[in-house]
Amino acid sequence: MSKISRIWFLVAFLSGISYGWAQGTLAQIAVGGGWQTTITLLNRSTLPTTAEVTLYSDSGLPLIVTPVGLTSNSTFDVSLPSNGSAVLVLPDVGSNTQGWANVVSLSGGAIGGQGTFLYHRQGGTDWEGAVPLTPATSNSLCIIALPPPQTTTTLLPFDNMAGAVAGIGIANLSGTNQAITLEVDGQDGSVLQTDTLNLGPLNHTSFLLSDRYSSLANQKGVLRLRAANGVVGLLGLRVGSTGGFSTLLPISQ
Repeated sequence: MSKISRIWFLVAFLSGISYGWAQGTLAQIAVGGGWQTTITLLNRSTLPTTAEVTLYSDSGLPLIVTPVGLTSNSTFDVSLPSNGSAVLVLPDVGSNTQGWANVVSLSGGAIGGQGTFLYHRQGGTDWEGAVPLTPATSNSLCIIALPPPQTTTTLLPFDNMAGAVAGIGIANLSGTNQAITLEVDGQDGSVLQTDTLNLGPLNHTSFLLSDRYSSLANQKGVLRLRAANGVVGLLGLRVGSTGGFSTLLPISQ
């Protein structure tokens, strides 16, 4: 299995981490070891604003990186002119580091954006894909999906056929331990796998479905996750047989 099939990107809303008006979260960022992450921020208002981007490690601690043109830190203030945009480039330097990014507006202006992930293949064509900055939500009792769910159950279609593999990233964005129940159903509705994922405060996990559960190799169907309480973020990624990747967006039940 190629290295790209071992690194997954999580997009989720993170509340209560930084002062300001919450705009959303991009995670899991990947830097180094062949990976570059570019965070693009857009000013959706007609007044200048400042975005504060804070990077966190897998364990929820500050993640220190050195963006292009800036000094090493875990928090960066990005000025956005009226109707303008800016980028924060986390370059492919050193060994691979993973984490997530939280975005707030220090002046109250509305901010949108996306993350672009670039994987430099040695001796081959680079792979690139983008995921949106998940907008902030007031719903604190659900797994965050698109569209915003009315229940705590989130669905994620997957397809592990013809050499493709699907992976997921899950983040506990609360300050308490979370138990997340997982059920995987085949196309005929039969239950292929069940499990409970226990995540500590601000922790996350990511894995290939077929690596963690051998019963899901060469299968397609629907992954169902339910958060017991608190805020949990989810995003999936599908890697094709040739190595290119695309995002699997969660669907609320």
